Amino acid sequence: MKCLAFDLGRVLFDFDYIIALDKIKDALGVPPNKIINELFYNNFATDYEKGLISNTNFIPVLLQPSVYPLIIMSLSIYGAIFLHPKQEVIDLLSRLKILYPLYLISNINELHFKAFAEKISAGFFTF
Repeated sequence: MKCLAFDLGRVLFDFDYIIALDKIKDALGVPPNKIINELFYNNFATDYEKGLISNTNFIPVLLQPSVYPLIIMSLSIYGAIFLHPKQEVIDLLSRLKILYPLYLISNINELHFKAFAEKISAGFFTF
């Protein structure tokens, strides 16, 4: 074995879309079923994860144009889904890094990457 690669979501960190959906619903008055239908049933979140939809176009698809001032808040809420590291895996990585080069792979989207990087920079997650 020459190296090891780990995924971010559900392997190194737990995440929860429901937290973001509840906050977006409450902040913008958008019914949760509309958010869920657009994000998951209409493959909108999948297209966003693939990079086919930009940050600028992500939330406005769900909302009326009259609420654009609130979109930035929604984007930051959506980006903050990562909860906490899976400490047992993090501990394993600290032992494995002595023996192997380690890589992080993920289909993380731009919003989640920015929110995650900010938490790492702020020392919220430590390895």
